[in-house]
Amino acid sequence: NDGTPKKPSAPAEGGNLLAMLVDIKQAYEKLDDEEKQILQLRYYHNVILQHIAEYLECATSTADRKVNNALRALQNNLGGDSPWQ
Repeated sequence: NDGTPKKPSAPAEGGNLLAMLVDIKQAYEKLDDEEKQILQLRYYHNVILQHIAEYLECATSTADRKVNNALRALQNNLGGDSPWQ
């Protein structure tokens, strides 16, 4: 060590990844059913917004808003600080 302060590591680089995953799962479980379903479609099944809109029977812009609102709710459940920013 040359005395230079180390950059804080991101959770995946040296923090407790398991604890972070548990926190995300707990935050996810607090979402309502529609928010969970929307996030699953968009990020787990990689469904495009147009198809989500068709499934929800709404406009694509509404589906986009619902995805963003679900992400915001997840972020709020995590304490408001997003590790992805």
